[in-house]
Amino acid sequence: MSSVRRARLILIVVGGVGIACVTLLLIALGSVVRTSSAGGTLRAADYELTPLSIDESAKLGDELARDGRSFYVVRVRLADRSATANFHFDPHQILLRSVGEGKPVRSARGQRALGSDGSADVSPGGDCIEAIVFEAARGMKRMTVRFNLLGGPGELMTGLFGQNPVVELPVTPSGSK
Repeated sequence: MSSVRRARLILIVVGGVGIACVTLLLIALGSVVRTSSAGGTLRAADYELTPLSIDESAKLGDELARDGRSFYVVRVRLADRSATANFHFDPHQILLRSVGEGKPVRSARGQRALGSDGSADVSPGGDCIEAIVFEAARGMKRMTVRFNLLGGPGELMTGLFGQNPVVELPVTPSGSK
């Protein structure tokens, strides 16, 4: 094969890969939906998750948040719109991110203080409200909630190939209700 043909072949392959990468990026960016208030519903198959509120608190039950941190309680309405299958909700399907600095992490201590593990089984056609506890730096003002049915690798997959919307909510500081 001549060097000119080899160069053309390499150019075609590199161009094809570049076009594929740009296409995947556009799909991922187009699948993110943002709303600025409570009531935005996240859907996956026949299941719905509606973030209702994010409340900040330095103390839950007898548990105190660590120095410089607060508990953030995310209240969500879960609904099963299927006709036959129960929806088992695992609290790890909720991804919470701060808008700005800091990274919220799930808090087993805070979750225990609420007296619930945050999981739920929702019957077909039914719904319920659950609370999931995170811990992050004190004073967060806004956070985003994402629903992920597929687990860690699934977050990337649903972001690229499916709808993986985000709902942004204000944080309600403790004592302001």
